[in-house]
Amino acid sequence: MKPLISVIVPVYNAGLSIEKCAKSILTQTFSNLELILIDDGSTDNSLFICRSLASQDARITVRHQSNQGVSKARNLGISISKGEWIAFVDADDYLYEYYLSGLLMQTTDCELVIGGYNKVLLSEKKEFPGVLFPEMVLSKSNVDCQEIWDKVLLYGTPWGKLFKSSLIKENNIIFPVNFTLHEDHIFFYETLLHTNNIRLTRNYGYNYVNYGTETLSRKKAIPSDLKCNAFYQLSEMLKNIIQRFNLNKEHLPLAQNFIIRLYISAIILCYRNKDYERKYLKPTIELRKRIQVYHHPISMQGYSIKFILVYLPFCIQRSILKLLIK
Repeated sequence: MKPLISVIVPVYNAGLSIEKCAKSILTQTFSNLELILIDDGSTDNSLFICRSLASQDARITVRHQSNQGVSKARNLGISISKGEWIAFVDADDYLYEYYLSGLLMQTTDCELVIGGYNKVLLSEKKEFPGVLFPEMVLSKSNVDCQEIWDKVLLYGTPWGKLFKSSLIKENNIIFPVNFTLHEDHIFFYETLLHTNNIRLTRNYGYNYVNYGTETLSRKKAIPSDLKCNAFYQLSEMLKNIIQRFNLNKEHLPLAQNFIIRLYISAIILCYRNKDYERKYLKPTIELRKRIQVYHHPISMQGYSIKFILVYLPFCIQRSILKLLIK
């Protein structure tokens, strides 16, 4: 008997895209699926569209909640899912018809399958590969795959992947609701800390849609303290992943620099704040220490930023950064 796949889609003001998204899921060549649409307090016609689609296909389940954020929406989807496998799709995006079957073919002896994706630029009407992987298994024994690991660790979205339901539920893995920044990455890293074998596939049937400016629901201003918190959480989890899979942190420049950039942007936000006072001084000093230890730039621009942030006196550093961020 074919396993059931639960496809979870959080929906917020996605009236322009949710029908295309849902239909791309319902018309998959692999049809034994349930589509779980979680409306997160939309103020447009998203909920109406979801309910209309559900009236036409018994595989659709619709839930509505007050606006509580994408993490709570996904967690609700997980809690009511019935499938042996779980996939996540964003309401702005859509799938090629072979996407789920391609991932499912790779599920032998693993709890997590990671595929690539296409990036679709609607404003320019262009489509090109975003991330592509070779066909292989990542495990503790694959110590020679550091470059591949680096790419995997950078690719922290829940979409583009197929998770064994038991991996998530038996380990009580949820999307953190106290984070509004990189909660995707935190969830993904948590799954890595509870699995031993990860299968990569060339399947790139997921289409990530970029609208050229701000996407329908993705872009928002993030306070400095949240960026700091995300850095601490992700850096600690990355350290544990490195230990679990016998990796060498020196060979993971993409992942290391991704995480430290959270701190760099946090410092810049501190300087941008009009009420910059002594309360920002202590955390900024701590940020400087962390950057000095963890940040290994791979470009001249990166070295320049590190020099400004780590080695210049605060008064000069602040003046330069204020000019840079005007």
